[in-house]
Amino acid sequence: MTEPQFRRTTFSLELMKIEIPLVPEIGEHEHAAAVRGPVDDMMDPIRARRNAAGLGAVSVHHPKGPSLVAALVGAVRDLCPVRRQAVCTDAIGLVRKSARHSARHGHAPELHRAGEVADVVEGPRIGGERKPRRAARVEDPYQRRGHRPSLARRRGQWAAVGGRGLAAGVVFAFLANACASGGGIAVRSTPTPAGPAFTDTVIQSGLIVPWEVAVAPDGRMFVTERPGTISVFESTAPMAKRIASAEVSGVRAMGEAGLLGLALDPDFARNRFFYVCASRLDQGEWRNQVLRYTVSANALAVDTTILRTGIAAGGLHDACRLRFGPDGKLWIVTGDGGQPARAQDATSLNGKVLRINADGSVPSDNPMLKGQSAPSAVYALGLRNPGGLAFHPTTGTCFVVDAGDQTQDEIDEVSAGANFGWPTVLGPVGSSRGFADPAWSSGAPAVAVAGADFLSGPGWGAWADTLLVATLKEQDLRRFSVEDTHATQREILLDQKYGRLRAVTAVPDGSLLVTTSNGSGDRIIRIAPTR
Repeated sequence: MTEPQFRRTTFSLELMKIEIPLVPEIGEHEHAAAVRGPVDDMMDPIRARRNAAGLGAVSVHHPKGPSLVAALVGAVRDLCPVRRQAVCTDAIGLVRKSARHSARHGHAPELHRAGEVADVVEGPRIGGERKPRRAARVEDPYQRRGHRPSLARRRGQWAAVGGRGLAAGVVFAFLANACASGGGIAVRSTPTPAGPAFTDTVIQSGLIVPWEVAVAPDGRMFVTERPGTISVFESTAPMAKRIASAEVSGVRAMGEAGLLGLALDPDFARNRFFYVCASRLDQGEWRNQVLRYTVSANALAVDTTILRTGIAAGGLHDACRLRFGPDGKLWIVTGDGGQPARAQDATSLNGKVLRINADGSVPSDNPMLKGQSAPSAVYALGLRNPGGLAFHPTTGTCFVVDAGDQTQDEIDEVSAGANFGWPTVLGPVGSSRGFADPAWSSGAPAVAVAGADFLSGPGWGAWADTLLVATLKEQDLRRFSVEDTHATQREILLDQKYGRLRAVTAVPDGSLLVTTSNGSGDRIIRIAPTR
């Protein structure tokens, strides 16, 4: 094994000097073949100095390289037992980027790199002076696995690269500041109500990318697996028996495409209908199609094709989540299929929120978009890769969770004719006209949001009617409160416990089902409040 090569970096802060040996370390990458970093480029020496504009650290993107910020976080964490937030934000105070960048249209599936200035925080006390700084979010590398936030070097910008680094010889003034009570830094926080106790239990395992799960009124659990299998389990009890399964014909599971969304008919108890979205080859074309199935005893059979044409399938951004809304209509969110222009094309069903009747016809009260002479299946547009679709249990308002391009994941409130901006804008629309502001956006880096649903039921107490969102890159479950047109992140749950999380489904008994998306040996987890 080749010995790591140390690169020494001089870090000057007024009269102080820090010399840090950086050790490259190979990290885990999601979809490593899709990473388009400069693989032959080595980490440049990182030099930071104080100037009128504030503190800065500059480095070059390398998927396997560390960064000054990671090194400082690691050093501080090793030398003083301070709160994670204080450690991270003190390190964050040393990173700056000069300008907001425009939306990029790269295509790294479910892989997102930093590229956005985040919140204004207050930098560490140096030389008795304290000034607000624009800072890029950087996670604690000792608390995260997988691909860390990174950024290609771009002209005129300061950038921080995420990754794990080891540091030595750190200035004691910096350490004393980081270890002081409160970390010596002001960070905006949002008080949260006391959360209920809950249990998380694995109820099924050995699956292959379970993309969606739904529970029937009689307790049977329906699951789609991306390679093309529909399975029915007799209940949500741990390791319940699989009582039926079927392979969807013609499925082409490649990249992010395959057997995807699933929804039970609102009148399932009577008609036994359920619906799936599958990426299929049909007459030589790769399409996402909505199929209706019937359940007879323990057998599954295709009943009809509800939506055959209009949604192009693709190995990238192939989201196709299904939900029946409180209005009885079938709602579908679709990705742009790797072609951003589709999201703004009203004649395409990609990058959209679709709303149709259960038989595939178009509701008469759907909006009529610009250039159309009649309502279509398109209810809203401008989405990139929406993995989550949920309805507020009290208001019935529809929310979509959309994964951004390396930055600016969004939670969007859906209204008739809304345009969420992709690929023209990403995140807050600012002065751009004609686009809807997100209820929440992640800033940088993105966390690769996926499925979402609302908690409901008295067992959740103060958490009732709040939104739970799964993440792929960060491998956790995030709780958001939703008020009016704004969503606020409250807690992070199941942090790194089960790997990448894909689907989130609330079930009639008030519990929540979450699926993993690790590629093999995947699981379904039941989360329930402790009675």
